[in-house]
Amino acid sequence: MSSDVLENPSPRRWRFTWETLAHIPTLRLYLFHPDVHPSALCGNLSASLRLDQSLLRVSWIDDRTGEGTGDVVFLRVPVPKVLVDPSCPVECRAMDDHIEIKLALVLPVDHPVMMDLRGVLDSDMGEMGRQECGLSDRLLPLPLDMGAEEELSYRIIVRDLKLKSPMLLLVLLNSKAWSSSGYCSEDSMGSLSAVDLQPVLKVEV
Repeated sequence: MSSDVLENPSPRRWRFTWETLAHIPTLRLYLFHPDVHPSALCGNLSASLRLDQSLLRVSWIDDRTGEGTGDVVFLRVPVPKVLVDPSCPVECRAMDDHIEIKLALVLPVDHPVMMDLRGVLDSDMGEMGRQECGLSDRLLPLPLDMGAEEELSYRIIVRDLKLKSPMLLLVLLNSKAWSSSGYCSEDSMGSLSAVDLQPVLKVEV
């Protein structure tokens, strides 16, 4: 590994993963970079919500000298379609191999109100968006408003998807967890792609 990579890790290589669990009104964000140890390098770590832009802005001082005088690093992370409680503080921790950020939710992601809200949003945007983007049945997300808490419901959904795409095999890993992943953007860059939480599944072809 070159010294240039270690001295100037690219913000474009920061990867994010959002995670939340059923019945728990907490949304966790994990940030990873293959060449960075956050606990040693990320000083004055902080994060702030930009709800009008559906993003979280994360910043820290790249403290390689230990004097707190390094460059300030900014990352932008798209926030999934959940009800974040803006009155609660954003908690940040720099671990050895990742950054962890915790947000409070107004309601858990599996709350009936959230299911209804997703249904409204999906009905307004779903079919038109799929036609415009040219998405196939293979790429359709698993909806959360179809009894996602019950394994039987998962099996029914998997069966229906299999009828549309016989070569697609969905294996349930955890019916109580939702997740979404992608890559972060530098603060100076343009718009971010939207993300949405989906049940944790293993997909095999």
